[in-house]
Amino acid sequence: MTAEEMFIKLGFTKKITPNTFIMYGRVNTTASRDIAFDKVSRRIAVKDVLGNILTREAISVNELMAIIQQCKELGWI
Repeated sequence: MTAEEMFIKLGFTKKITPNTFIMYGRVNTTASRDIAFDKVSRRIAVKDVLGNILTREAISVNELMAIIQQCKELGWI
């Protein structure tokens, strides 16, 4: 299963970004989460937003597995 398929299964959608980023986002009734992969700096950013407030939340094991798969597909690991 590809990373994109894994993220879709978790309720994320792939967002249109410049060529330097791969981004997935999920919005539900209480909060939203974005996971972005910067292909230039090889960094991963996770952003959770509750209303207008940036929050810190843990990632699930399934999200971690999708992140690892995306890193493999990018050739980072």
